[in-house]
Amino acid sequence: MMVNAVVPHLLASLALRRFMPGTATALLFNLPLGLLFTQQALAEQVVVGRTWIWAAPAVALLVLGSVPVLFAAGRRLQSQL
Repeated sequence: MMVNAVVPHLLASLALRRFMPGTATALLFNLPLGLLFTQQALAEQVVVGRTWIWAAPAVALLVLGSVPVLFAAGRRLQSQL
């Protein structure tokens, strides 16, 4: 969610020079809370730093990859209505 606050929300807002939905929530809540939770998890060794380094980008890529699939599913559902 921390990555999601920056990509696509913040970058889209900057590139398009207009506010994108979700940007304020992402920057005000998701980013700081994500940083806090990550710091706490690493400090308490709930998450191992080496694992976090590869797992966080992997999850971000999976989420990013799911966007086209979800849009396609939405279009298909909408066409059936």
